[in-house]
Amino acid sequence: MPLLQAVRAVTKDLNTVDMLRYLMTDRFAGKTVVTASLRSPSLVTLKMISDIDPSTPVVFVRPGSTFPDTLDHQTLIVEQFGLTNFSVSDGCETDVRGGDVSHSERMWVEYEGCSGKSFEVAHVNDTVAPYDCWISATYHVARAEHVKHRVDKEGRVMRIDPLRRWTMAEIYAFMDTHNIPRFERAYQAEQRVNLDENLELPPTYAF
Repeated sequence: MPLLQAVRAVTKDLNTVDMLRYLMTDRFAGKTVVTASLRSPSLVTLKMISDIDPSTPVVFVRPGSTFPDTLDHQTLIVEQFGLTNFSVSDGCETDVRGGDVSHSERMWVEYEGCSGKSFEVAHVNDTVAPYDCWISATYHVARAEHVKHRVDKEGRVMRIDPLRRWTMAEIYAFMDTHNIPRFERAYQAEQRVNLDENLELPPTYAF
């Protein structure tokens, strides 16, 4: 059985934590990386990741300007979750490895001195290159409606959307239960009207 179908078969009935545990400690032990932001779904994912293995590589994808409150909240999350292997990417990793495809996260970006936000594609090719399993968890824009699976294959790596089945109400409830501090800048963005529903975004891998 091809790898994608095999992993889907094992994980299709698992809850989110058990799916992540299987991927991180069994199927792709030592070969899993997480891309993250400070959006609420990302924080929920990081909490689960840290409970399974806080040494899992976590890369905060942060194009645009870095604001003091962003650094403060990142530090708070890293310390509260006990993350021991984290770094930051500016999303400019555009070189595609031979035999692979380009890997990216779609994100809303703010720049100091500019009003509003811009939509950008953050390239994470260097981040993903050493790994076989990529937990894609920046959660800045909604996944395409036709994407039904939590587990997919992008180029040579498995790309995982752990919260594909979750609603925002469930995400906020999880945060309250586990005392996960919300990042106010991201939380306010989540409360505004979801512009993604009416915005024609650049084509990207269907995940």
